[in-house]
Amino acid sequence: VGAGMVLRDLLNSEIVPTTRLQTIFRQRDKSPIIYAASDVNFGTIPPLDKFNQAKSWMDVGECAMLEASSPEMTAKSIVELVKSMKKENVDLNQQVMVLAPQKEGAAGVHNLNKLLQPIFNPKNSKQQEIVSGSVVYRIGDRVIQLKNRYDTVPPVMNGETGRVIAVDEQKQMVKISWEGGAIVDYYPGYFEQIMHSFCITCHKSQGSEFQYVIFPLLMSNYIMLTRQLLYTTMTRAQGTFIAVGQPEALKIAVTTDKPAKRFTGLMALLISPIDELTKTFSNLGKVRGVASTKPSKVTVASRLHERGLTATPGQMTTIGTIALQLYEDKYGHRPSKQLEQVGKFRFKTYHYETAAVELIDSAIDLVMRDE
Repeated sequence: VGAGMVLRDLLNSEIVPTTRLQTIFRQRDKSPIIYAASDVNFGTIPPLDKFNQAKSWMDVGECAMLEASSPEMTAKSIVELVKSMKKENVDLNQQVMVLAPQKEGAAGVHNLNKLLQPIFNPKNSKQQEIVSGSVVYRIGDRVIQLKNRYDTVPPVMNGETGRVIAVDEQKQMVKISWEGGAIVDYYPGYFEQIMHSFCITCHKSQGSEFQYVIFPLLMSNYIMLTRQLLYTTMTRAQGTFIAVGQPEALKIAVTTDKPAKRFTGLMALLISPIDELTKTFSNLGKVRGVASTKPSKVTVASRLHERGLTATPGQMTTIGTIALQLYEDKYGHRPSKQLEQVGKFRFKTYHYETAAVELIDSAIDLVMRDE
């Protein structure tokens, strides 16, 4: 998930032994999900079973769409759908996952988690709770880790799911049992590393599977709606996939083909003769030796320093936003993020190639001149 596409380049180079997986194990044989996902892959709108009332979910097929006219109505319909599933004795915590394209909005991850918590894990009168911002944690809550944590045994990885097993209101502590085996206490200052996982982003779900998958599908998420996102989300479902939202958004998702593009150059190196590779790396070593006295990367902060300019934090943010947009427009990807020391603070910032310094200068000139 980081820079490069190593596995793709290795496969395309055809220099390593490969095995093609052709048997589907997640869904049952001839599952409608398989055919619908295949349609999406080839740019064809799948024939999802349409229905208009959440309580009718059992009367439609395994690949369906509950129509809703707006984000607010979509969120309400998802809540009603989950309630209806619970009435039919579906084990929500073990079998149901809501996957959303974005975190914000009425039908985004944050709001849906708030709406779904009372259904997935109703509060009882004796239950202790911890309030962190606008989020309430109680025993039994399903949660997900948002960043790698190496200070636990075993480490808790980004995307790992777990369950709240204890709460101490006096100590403001939440104890979580993670699927990887770690049992970890979380105190204020660490709560930003976790969130509820009744609903998670489609991106976080990659590699996982659930018996029932519910997917808010709305025009308000059009920037995120792609064939690849829809295919990934549909194929997380083992038994039933239900999209909730607007049919026109389904069309947008299917017809928008945006595969990940990373121009790595690795495949060309993999298939190059040994003598050419030796020459290439020899030249790289020489270039690196010559350039060692001059930084190969430049940041907004370092460029301002070189030019003898002082910018406020707000100006720095604006300059960085403009420079990043200029860079993406020109190169089609983002620069790398690395740690940088700015004053007494140390945090990750974008590091641009020196060839892109003119873009940073343009952003600096625009912001500083306007100020």
